[in-house]
Amino acid sequence: APGKAHTCQTSGTTGRLHLVEVPCANWHWYWFKLAFFARSTTLPLREIEWSRALWRGVSGLSARHGLPPIDVVEAAEIGNLSYQPQQHPPLVIRAHGNTWAIHKAEGRRMTFGVWLDRRLERIGMRRAAVFSAVSRFHADALRVEFPPPAPPITVIPNPVNLHMFNADTPPDAAPLIFYAGRIESNKGILTLFRAMQQIVKAIPTAQLIMAGRRHPSLSDHALSEALAPLQNSFDGPVVRLLGHLPWEETVAWYRRAPVFVMPSLYESFCLAVAEAMASGRPVVATTAGALPELVIDGVTGRLIAPGDADALAAALIATLNDRAGAQKMGEAGSRRVHELYTADRVVAQSEALYAAAAARQPITAFTT
Repeated sequence: APGKAHTCQTSGTTGRLHLVEVPCANWHWYWFKLAFFARSTTLPLREIEWSRALWRGVSGLSARHGLPPIDVVEAAEIGNLSYQPQQHPPLVIRAHGNTWAIHKAEGRRMTFGVWLDRRLERIGMRRAAVFSAVSRFHADALRVEFPPPAPPITVIPNPVNLHMFNADTPPDAAPLIFYAGRIESNKGILTLFRAMQQIVKAIPTAQLIMAGRRHPSLSDHALSEALAPLQNSFDGPVVRLLGHLPWEETVAWYRRAPVFVMPSLYESFCLAVAEAMASGRPVVATTAGALPELVIDGVTGRLIAPGDADALAAALIATLNDRAGAQKMGEAGSRRVHELYTADRVVAQSEALYAAAAARQPITAFTT
C-alpha cells in the first residue's frame, strides 16, 4: 500500500531491505493524454510532480516508519528539483542518461518540453554531493554539461549478476542473431533491419531474435514499413519479435545465439551487452556512447559506425561465418566482465562513495 514500509531480509547478509512506496498522483500522464499541445510540457510537469513526491517521502521517513536514520540518498537524474541540502541527507546522483542526451545523439529536434525538463533536472542535480556515472563517456558528457563549480564525478559501472550467466554453454548451430532491448529508434533498429536484408542474402537461414518491449519512438507504420522488404523478399521468419521476456528466457537466448548485436545511436552503458559478454558471446555493436568501453574491437567483438547498415551486415556475417573466432571473442568478453563488472567490485566502489558522501567529506573523482 502507498506510504507503507515493507521489510525483508537480504539474501546472504545481515542487512535488511526496507521498501517504502511513496504515493504519487502521476497527473503528467493524464496531461499527456489531454491534447497534443499539452505534450510539450509533460516532461517538465513530471519532474515537478515526481520531485515533490520523492522528497516529501524522504523527509521524516525514518521517524514515520521506525527505520534507522538515513545517511545518504541515491537518486537518478530525474526528480531532484525539491532536494534541499540543508534539510535532506547528502545526495548521490546515479547518472545513466536522459531524454535530452538521447535527442542530441539522434539529431532530433529539441522540443521546448525536453529543453525545459533538462533545465529543471540540472537545478536539483547541482545540489548533489557527487555524480556517479555509469561510464567514462557519460562522465565526460556531464563535465561538459556541468562546468565548475559542480559536484565531482566518479565512474562506477553497472554490475552483472554472474550467477545468472554461463559462458561454458555452446551456442546453437543455427545462424541466430540476438538483440535484447527496447524496440525504439535510438537503438538503431531500422539500421539493423536494413542490415538483415544483406545478411539473409549471404546466409539464407539467418534469423534475428528480438526480445524487448515496443517504444512509441517507432510507430506501427514505421516498423511495418521497415520489415516489409524482409517479409516480401525472403522465405521463413527472418525477424522474430518476441516482446518482453521473463529473465529465464532472455538468458536462454543469450546462450543459444552465436552472436549478440547492439546497433545503438546512444548508450550511456548498455547492460545487455555486458550480459551477452558474460554469456560468452561475441558482440557486434556501434561506436556510439559507452559501447567501446565494453566491446574491444577485434577482441571481444566488432565495432562499426552508428547507422551504417552495410558495415553492420558485414560484421555480423563475418562473426557468424567464423565460429572459432567468435568463440575466442566470447571467451575474452567473459573474462572482461569478470574483471570489471562483478557485483562485488561495484558494491565495494559504491559503499566507499556512500561513506564519503555521508560523512560530508571531500570526494575525489575516480574512474574504474
